Amino acid sequence: MKKLLVVIIAFGLSLFYWANTLKVTEPMVYHIPSGVTITAISNNLEEQGIIRSSFFVRVMVKVLVLIQN
Repeated sequence: MKKLLVVIIAFGLSLFYWANTLKVTEPMVYHIPSGVTITAISNNLEEQGIIRSSFFVRVMVKVLVLIQN
C-alpha cells in the first residue's frame, strides 16, 4: 500500500512539474493589473503559450495559500 502511495505521489509531482515548466527561454515582463484574478492570469499565460496548464497554476496557488495559513 505504501509503495502505491509513493508511486501516485511521484506521478503527481512529475505531472505537476511537466505542466508548469516554462516554455519561454528568454526573459520577459508580464504586467498584472490590480484586481485581476489568478484564474484570469493563468488562463492568459496559457493562451500566450508561456505555461502549459493554467489548472496546475491555480492548484499551486491554493496549496501555497493553505501552507501559509
